[in-house]
Amino acid sequence: MELKRNRLNLKFIFIAILLGFLFIAGSLCCVPTAHVRADATQYTSVLDDLKKDETFNIAKYPTNCEDYSLQVIQIAESVDGELFVYVYRPNPETSKLLATCISMSVNYSNYNFKLYKLKYINSYGTLEKYVVDDFTIYSDLIRHYEISEIFRTYDKSIDVNIPDSGKIEELSFKVAELWTVKTFADGVEYDRKDVDVVTVTDKYCGALYYAKNVWSPVVPIAVAGFSHFVAFSTDKNIDNLVEVQMSYVATEKEHREWWLWFEKDIDFGSKTHNIVITDKDRASISLEGTFTRDDYIRERISTSSAFLKSEELQNISFLYEELSNKQYVVRFHESVYTKTSGMGSVDERFTQISDVTLLRLRFETDGIMYNLGVVDNKLTGIDPPIKVNPQDKELWEMIRDFFKTIGNWFANNWDWLLIVVLGVILLIVLIPFMPTILSFILMCLKYLFKGLIWLITLPFKGIAALVRKIKERRAGKAA
Repeated sequence: MELKRNRLNLKFIFIAILLGFLFIAGSLCCVPTAHVRADATQYTSVLDDLKKDETFNIAKYPTNCEDYSLQVIQIAESVDGELFVYVYRPNPETSKLLATCISMSVNYSNYNFKLYKLKYINSYGTLEKYVVDDFTIYSDLIRHYEISEIFRTYDKSIDVNIPDSGKIEELSFKVAELWTVKTFADGVEYDRKDVDVVTVTDKYCGALYYAKNVWSPVVPIAVAGFSHFVAFSTDKNIDNLVEVQMSYVATEKEHREWWLWFEKDIDFGSKTHNIVITDKDRASISLEGTFTRDDYIRERISTSSAFLKSEELQNISFLYEELSNKQYVVRFHESVYTKTSGMGSVDERFTQISDVTLLRLRFETDGIMYNLGVVDNKLTGIDPPIKVNPQDKELWEMIRDFFKTIGNWFANNWDWLLIVVLGVILLIVLIPFMPTILSFILMCLKYLFKGLIWLITLPFKGIAALVRKIKERRAGKAA
């Protein structure tokens, strides 16, 4: 009887343990959890981090299905030297529209903006946590992080009424915050303040096409120079644009075609450029042709009206419409285009420009100089390049231009040509008298040579005579 009771007790204990495990598992399934990446579980959750601030109130970040923006609400440094960015995304249902990068200046003495990629870590509702990729915080006691904008992928289904002309790669949202982080003996202090920025309100990306043919006895070759430019307007009244910092991606490509139906595109790799252009800089496009070379020197920064006049582009209706209402035009990159046509094949080499965005503008307004970060989308132009010189020429036109170039040279050097012609005529007239002239010249050269010898030996003869006289005087005294 005692043995049976013990067996029943063990059975109840075993059942109780099973029920306990089931209860714990069920409780875990019912607790709301944050979305966490599998490869980022070593990081703390966005909610735990934000709750460390006693003033944090999650009710300030409600869901709004009509709002597709991004808002930076906090940054934080980790003990491992990483920088975290905390973002409020009102519409969490659009999970594919994660933040991609931020534009930030981290050196207070050297005002220089750079695009830093963001890596998603985890989220809770409308709150998201990112880490700034490939960035290590400085060891200074005081660190500055000025963030002008944050980007996400563009979605044409929800991002409507965007004025930019072209293909928007990423959409930017204003941040305009300067975070100052100070290290003390007892901890770290964060201070945030608003800063002024420039917002680009309208933009157009394009390229001017400077054509040049190269004659070849085997295959036709076309050479061209591209001058890539960006035209834009801002929410500021800019009297004089002094300096532009911008970022873009240049991709070297090749397109091949065989017998009209075989095609192949080759990508030789992309490079991201972060450049600074001043109003003193000039763009240079040089093209080598079969018989001539063309050089084009243009200002990199100009007003839209000056840009249109410099290339006589006013008659190109769509370009005039795009640029006439812009404030400034910046030429930022030059590239070479070649096209080789063979027996049933075409080979094109060119540079594709994409993700053009302005990062910083230095300008003067009403006598006051400003140097501000920029809020601007990443844009890729879609219009074909605009030819600014005559169309591709046939062979006979190239030969005609060659002789025209020779004629221009003679016209510019007529004085030398006249001297040569008169010299030839004089030579022809003097040919019958050439033996006498040559004899006279030889006789002159003979006496000239004798004169030179006499002149050269004269000092030595004088010295010899002087020595002779001295010897004679000594001999007379001795006698």
